[in-house]
Amino acid sequence: MSTGMKAGTKAGTRNWRRLAVLGGLAGAGVVLLAGTRVWVRQPVAGLAGEQVVHATGRGAAPAALALALVAAAGAVVLGTAGPMVRRITAALLVLVGGLIVAAAVVVVRDPGGAVADTLADRTSVRGTSSARTAQLTPWPALALAGGVAVAAAGGIGLLRGERWSGLSGRYQGAAGSASEAPSGDGASDDAWDALSRGEDPT
Repeated sequence: MSTGMKAGTKAGTRNWRRLAVLGGLAGAGVVLLAGTRVWVRQPVAGLAGEQVVHATGRGAAPAALALALVAAAGAVVLGTAGPMVRRITAALLVLVGGLIVAAAVVVVRDPGGAVADTLADRTSVRGTSSARTAQLTPWPALALAGGVAVAAAGGIGLLRGERWSGLSGRYQGAAGSASEAPSGDGASDDAWDALSRGEDPT
């Protein structure tokens, strides 16, 4: 293989690793951001007139936020770990991404059910929410897209991660080079031994 082909292969490997790590981090970040926003609005009629109860992502799909934290940590590990840990982490990211998607899909399919607990806490009445009146915001769809990005990052790690080098390998190589380097203390000891024998070390 020519030098140009080798350089191209290394560049392609770095690009795939960068895409996986940044994609995983971006997907996790989108889910975390979406979790702080309103996912469902539920109009409720009361004695004081109609009010609107809001359910954030944290209330509607709390598991998605916890999974996003796992995904963010996994994306970092994906770009720094050795081959065995990398494969396990990549598979975990695929699973985590799929679970995030599933959590978002549940809210999209049944927004009334997602806001039911929040509605009961606010109005002390359970089971009054209706899927016909509950209004979705764009944030559940964005969280779903974030889950897809996390799963895709894991997929890239599984398919392309065999040739990625981890930080551990680089540190071991640096440590090995340092251990093989000659020490100045040995040369100094030899000079003192020569002087003790009456010889000129120079």
